Amino acid sequence: MKHQSIILLHNNVTHPSSMVGGKGSNLLMLTKLKYTVPPGFILSTLFYEDVMRHTILSSLMKKMNKEKNLITVLGYAKQIRHLLVTISISKHLQREINKTFDLLCLDAVSVRSSTTVEDGLCYSFAGLFETYLHVKRKDIVERIIDCWISTYSERVVKYMVRSGIPLEKLKPAVIIQKMITPDKAGVIFTRNVYTGNNNELLIESCDGLGNQVVDAQVAPSRYVVQKNTRKIIHSSIGFPATGLLNLINLRNLAQVALSIECNFGYSQDIEWALVKDIPYILQTRPIAIMHDS
Repeated sequence: MKHQSIILLHNNVTHPSSMVGGKGSNLLMLTKLKYTVPPGFILSTLFYEDVMRHTILSSLMKKMNKEKNLITVLGYAKQIRHLLVTISISKHLQREINKTFDLLCLDAVSVRSSTTVEDGLCYSFAGLFETYLHVKRKDIVERIIDCWISTYSERVVKYMVRSGIPLEKLKPAVIIQKMITPDKAGVIFTRNVYTGNNNELLIESCDGLGNQVVDAQVAPSRYVVQKNTRKIIHSSIGFPATGLLNLINLRNLAQVALSIECNFGYSQDIEWALVKDIPYILQTRPIAIMHDS
């Protein structure tokens, strides 16, 4: 069961989003293409289904999936969240998680949701699912369940119903990765999302962890780079001054971002981190073109 339920990121194999979620599927592709990605593993949707199989949650989810009325759907989702708080992961599955921690020599990790409906061309679900940082092994089961709970949050369910996405398509996987300590981090858009210019990269940067940029906790430094020449055509410094990048950093990040865009075939929204000037890629997803701004 382990090879289907627990999937190593660096095993040179890809899996569909139906098994590892959109974020997980993209990470597996990144590692197969030899980009620098922190080591870790994915608890697949099969792991989740194995835990849920013999609980009342299965029947509740089926009822919710058939319901059309938003208020009733939200009521079912609330019941599911409350029941998930009480769920337990078997000792056998916990041992499998611990074995994988040992195999990868993991200590503190990040724990992130990766659902089957996110990070696509039409819907990104950006910011709707949970990420937990600096998680120790003793807290890992609780954080996994928290990720599952966030799958059925009111925000997610409303977004799906109002976007016309069938609820039965929603299943969670969970990504667990080694925490790295970056000097700088942020996001790269391989299309300038402020102007729509497809010939420009937009790089946003801060000191330390990039969630400060993603969650709008700081005003990042911004750099606009022309794709074909790698020339910096605009820059602005964050306030307070944060995320200052030198020319070599910018060119390296631009090169990696353009390579990812080429390999994935679409404009990308990339989360990155610099550790001793080495670019790590934490995730990538298409810039959603139809429904997200």
